[in-house]
Amino acid sequence: GSIQLNPLIPEEVLYEKSHFEPIGQTWKAHHENFARFIYQYRAQDVFEIGGGTGLLGTIYKSINQDCNWTLIEPTPMLSESADPEINVIKAFFDNSFEFDGNIDAVVHTHVLEHIFDDVDFLKKLKELLRRRGKLLITVPAYEFLWSGEDYVSNHVRRYTKKILNNKEPLKLDEMVDNSIRADNLKNKLSKYLTLY
Repeated sequence: GSIQLNPLIPEEVLYEKSHFEPIGQTWKAHHENFARFIYQYRAQDVFEIGGGTGLLGTIYKSINQDCNWTLIEPTPMLSESADPEINVIKAFFDNSFEFDGNIDAVVHTHVLEHIFDDVDFLKKLKELLRRRGKLLITVPAYEFLWSGEDYVSNHVRRYTKKILNNKEPLKLDEMVDNSIRADNLKNKLSKYLTLY
């Protein structure tokens, strides 16, 4: 069963402790594929939301050594192998957050499905980007794959191309299915998105 909370638990309470588990081979492969996807855009000033251990930034910096990578995470737990040049901001990405650095790409992997008000969140992301900046994200796909794992992981929703196309103020520029090898079908279905 499930319950509906009203009001919702504030995010700062819900995510007081870190919300990522040790990265296994499936997630490492996911991050490697996503880093190569980001590199197609030759992003130099990258802002990652919810970077956790710093794995995605570390992988991307191994491909593009000259990039500037900034990670915002309320409970960062950088791994010992994380690139030391990753700039870490310990904070929530909310309406009070301000950033005055250059950004040509905002990235996050499996974050949007945790956001209660995803439209407001996407509007805030758009404010961060330069005129031609890119929002590059991965999200869990398809409502029919909803399972107990989504509840345990504090997911609010899953996405499809149609759902994302209806999110203001963004226009879906590109969507690429990328299935990675995993034992679990749900982990195989991830969407790579370019939104602006």
